[in-house]
Amino acid sequence: VARLISYCLLSAIQDDPDGILPLTEASGHASVLSHVQTRLESHFGESAAYQVELDSADYLGRPLGEWLLKTFWKDYHVKWYENRPVLWQLQSQKGHFACLVYIHKMDRDTLPKVRSQYLWASRNACQAALESARLREDSGDKGAAREVADLESMLDDLNDFERRLSDVIEARIPCEIPDWAQGPYRNGAYDPVLDDGVKVNILPLQEAGLLAKNKVV
Repeated sequence: VARLISYCLLSAIQDDPDGILPLTEASGHASVLSHVQTRLESHFGESAAYQVELDSADYLGRPLGEWLLKTFWKDYHVKWYENRPVLWQLQSQKGHFACLVYIHKMDRDTLPKVRSQYLWASRNACQAALESARLREDSGDKGAAREVADLESMLDDLNDFERRLSDVIEARIPCEIPDWAQGPYRNGAYDPVLDDGVKVNILPLQEAGLLAKNKVV
């Protein structure tokens, strides 16, 4: 079952022009779960695909969407690729933002796209929800206080992720890069070279704390 889901996910991200798929909602783009559901429907038909998704929870140990977010990458994909994953799960420290990127489509524009097209959309949605909750709190809605606190924590998490991401984009994260490697820092920016391999290219993201797993390589 895990291999079937992995196949659907990988084919979806291979077809994506930028090789970026969001795992969390509110980015304005179709989520990984939505892409997997579409692939299952294309293979089995709509009703059978729905049943496959329901049944998969029994084999995977949790609902499909939860498994994709919390288990797929760090407990399945990384092990399957022997700690040299072709998909990388970028995730904020508290998990309010997460996306997958595909190494075979990565270039110097990938991480800036994650920031501008996905992260900022999530942050803007959070900011709008926070402003609305604060207005309700100011008007005397006692139940809004907890929502305000949760949204403030979420916004802090997203801003922290942006700072870490920007540090990698602007080549500010020190890493022990082999002398033979061409990248991943070139001309003052994160600019990965596929021929350098996973280990070299993923190091800045690992050192910056941008991955869903603390140590991959």
